[in-house]
Amino acid sequence: VESLADLCADAKQSLTRPFKSVPVGSRILQVLPIAGGKGLSDAGFRVTFGVHRTEEEFVRTSLTLPHPFDLASSVPDEILDILGFTLIKGPLAVMRHRLDTLTKWRKWSEELRDAERLLHSRLHPDVERIAAKKNLSLLRRVAEDLGWSDSTIVDDIEGGFALVGEAKVTGIFELDPKPAAMTIAELLDHAKFVRPALWGKVSGAKAREDDQELWDITCSEAGDRGWLHGPYDWDQLQQMFGSEWVPVRDLRTLRSQVNAVNQAWSVMERISLRALDELTWACMAIMRACISKGEIFFRKSDGSTVSGPLHAYWAQDRTRCEPVVKTTDLRAAHKQFAICPRQQRVCVVTPVTLKDPADGKAKGFVCRVLPFGALASVGQFNRFSRLWQRILWELNLAASSYFDDFPAAEVRALASNHDASVKAALHLFGVDWADDKDLPFAQQADVLGVTLDASDVSRGVVRVMNKRERARDIASSIQRVLENMVALIHASRLALAQIRRLAEARHRHVLTPLEISAFENLRARMLSGRPREIPIRLGGGRTYVFTDGACDKNDNGFSCAIGGVLYRVLPSGAYERRAFGCYLDEAVVSTWAGAGKRHLIGPTELYAVVAARGVWKRFLDNERAIFFVDHSGVLSAMIKGSSRDDVWRSLLLHYEHFDAECPTIPWFARVPSKSNPGDGPSRSEWRFPVFGSFHQDDLQCFISGKALLQTGRR
Repeated sequence: VESLADLCADAKQSLTRPFKSVPVGSRILQVLPIAGGKGLSDAGFRVTFGVHRTEEEFVRTSLTLPHPFDLASSVPDEILDILGFTLIKGPLAVMRHRLDTLTKWRKWSEELRDAERLLHSRLHPDVERIAAKKNLSLLRRVAEDLGWSDSTIVDDIEGGFALVGEAKVTGIFELDPKPAAMTIAELLDHAKFVRPALWGKVSGAKAREDDQELWDITCSEAGDRGWLHGPYDWDQLQQMFGSEWVPVRDLRTLRSQVNAVNQAWSVMERISLRALDELTWACMAIMRACISKGEIFFRKSDGSTVSGPLHAYWAQDRTRCEPVVKTTDLRAAHKQFAICPRQQRVCVVTPVTLKDPADGKAKGFVCRVLPFGALASVGQFNRFSRLWQRILWELNLAASSYFDDFPAAEVRALASNHDASVKAALHLFGVDWADDKDLPFAQQADVLGVTLDASDVSRGVVRVMNKRERARDIASSIQRVLENMVALIHASRLALAQIRRLAEARHRHVLTPLEISAFENLRARMLSGRPREIPIRLGGGRTYVFTDGACDKNDNGFSCAIGGVLYRVLPSGAYERRAFGCYLDEAVVSTWAGAGKRHLIGPTELYAVVAARGVWKRFLDNERAIFFVDHSGVLSAMIKGSSRDDVWRSLLLHYEHFDAECPTIPWFARVPSKSNPGDGPSRSEWRFPVFGSFHQDDLQCFISGKALLQTGRR
């Protein structure tokens, strides 16, 4: 483009008139000056345009898409390789690979024995007290052999992890920088005022019944376990650290604004935790192979595939390759890793202050280990957690990572070998695990707070449900909240995602009718909600839903309408099409406007999604479906299942009611207005890609119960 003046665009950077072959409505995505000439713009500009697909182009392309859940879009390629190797190569190849890998690592450990002994002799005493059992030389050798991108993880284990300052960019998580709110120097300056105030508060506190018990527990953590050292009085701490130490009354207050240690930590990466999705999908993949006894086919993130025939050993007896699951839990996971000794003076966990029952004086204990509640502890521990997951993958173990839990799926015939391989690796690397919590592999097991049931191989269904005892406890807590009509901090953490904000409250909160309804809905689900059933067969075909909302001002306020189109691709390849278009109840719209809203397009777009879930319930119950929505805020709200806006939360609650008995497996995606077939029905224009005929559905307002007036006729 010679001059930007040649481009006519509106405030949204959409062309208002065509430019050469680029049509009206195309978006200007990027403008870069071309190098050359005397000035930046003398040589013109390179402009990138985004040209919208037509409705028919968008729909035809969309109808070829499988549901992302069936594409293993959230499953690491390594797990796909492991499952493929197991199912295609058979049990002997898997056991031989695991044995060979462990044998190689044991040989390396023997070769590194002297180096390991020398290394531990050179560690700082506080670090050595925590890392004494770790085989750090072997861990480094294996990490290097695997080409692990977090190249400094073993260095940080040996030197102790930082709690304040700036996190490292490791390359194992998505980059998402969040700068610290204060520097380390500002944290220490802030501590000048906190230190005497908190110490004085502890010194003047009245004795409590549990003081001796708390003191004994803390002393055992300092003595036998070595997690803390102390106790020290005020003068001793001043002598150790000068004026540079930050006290806390309780480790749980690490999150509080008063201590501010988390505000002095810069986060560089976002940690994604998809363990339950990965585990569920792995069970489905194994179950599908178990039932079909045919070709194994997985598509990886780069487009390459893992494919081959199911091994004869599995095909001969289906029970051999039925999926089983279990979780390996690390013991006191954070406390297996030391913090940097230099930061013991500046981190908020130094010291934990309480009174010595013997003399009634305040004492402090200095922490050696990653403290629970510190923002840095989360990232630092997950660095090790992901390395440990990678080590398990190298053993051909389909394990996921969720902080200190490592749930895994396996075929029944290899369960014992899997378990033995994990335990051998834990012992070899010196990683402590909770053997008292260890349970054998089973088709139904409690993992990550839920019960996963992969026992119904005959029907080809994997079920996910709330743990019974946890569901009863949550329901009981909710009942107490409802009886009091008041949410306390600890109780509100148990509520729905829509009212999580109550967890941040520092006072008693009287529940609103909307919040009461949300609590009641959660309680009902805890007591009688059906398990989420995920069938491995797609018997009903593929379902796609497009929705849209239209909102215009008029003399009486607002006129709001919605539209929706449903396409079903049946197993035969035929299409089924349904659509709706109607005006919203004026009383409902007036209520929204009366709530102080200046723009109603958001609630209208969200109403359309909820209406589609209700009117097409029989097509969506227990089915996979892809929803295309025409509003970024609505897309975010549907993915999160929550919103801070009361009107939006009330609409989301209606969606949950429609979805409660037979939940769909949805995937929400964005569709531009110019490509959205739902746009026409919302504006009385029933022209959209039909591919034959369609059925027009009537709607009843799920809020007022009134029949809604159609926007037009065919």
